[in-house]
Amino acid sequence: MTHSGRQPVGFVFINTAHPSEASTPRSLSQIRSHAARENRARRAARTQARPAAIERTKGQLRRRSQPISNPAESSRLRAQEATALAPEGMLVLSFSTADPHWSPVRPLSAQETLLLDHYINHVILFNRGRCHEAGSSAPPWFTSMQLKCWVPFALADPGLLAALLLQSCRSLEKSIGRPGSYAETYMAYKQQCIRWVNKCVSSEQQRASDVTISMVMVLLTESYILGNLEEWKVHLGAHTRMLELRGGVDTLGLDGFLKGVIEK
Repeated sequence: MTHSGRQPVGFVFINTAHPSEASTPRSLSQIRSHAARENRARRAARTQARPAAIERTKGQLRRRSQPISNPAESSRLRAQEATALAPEGMLVLSFSTADPHWSPVRPLSAQETLLLDHYINHVILFNRGRCHEAGSSAPPWFTSMQLKCWVPFALADPGLLAALLLQSCRSLEKSIGRPGSYAETYMAYKQQCIRWVNKCVSSEQQRASDVTISMVMVLLTESYILGNLEEWKVHLGAHTRMLELRGGVDTLGLDGFLKGVIEK
């Protein structure tokens, strides 16, 4: 049996006693029977474990107001909560905010940990709901640059963090097939992002920074994807003016990543 982390992904049977009989009808029947028993047992275990996990998470959420002095323990509890809060059938991969490479600018709630995990492990790795050309394939360099430069850069700014989370809300809602299930959360992050844009625009130093341009880029793309063309035009005009103030796309940072996103 092969694994990916703790998740079984398939079976490999090796007939060491009679190699020549590995593909006979009798052997294949035994293999199918064994696989069926294993799958039934796993489904039963998940069904029994999930209610208990949810109850444990509820208890943890009730204790959220109590400070946790150990950062590793805090990260572990958030990961447990995110797993229990995930929609039925959704795989939550290992993501630890204790890792300095992924360290966000502020503490994350259980739901935000889930959203960020979805952004990294689904939006980026499977090219779903990206900030441009949603649903199209991306070259390997682009995915690599997202993980190496874009995500750490965005996590270090509260406005860009909100931008990542709002994109994840839209993607997750589509993935689980429940329209409107994340609409309120999506709008809350969108409003946060707009407030941070306005704050940056009021500062001469931040008016045409990589952070401000990136936030507006996400907002205009979201407006286009959702079909709000009037809003898209407003954001596009602001984005164009910022690029002019900056001196063009060649002056943007992140080792050419932002220029690549805009020109693609």
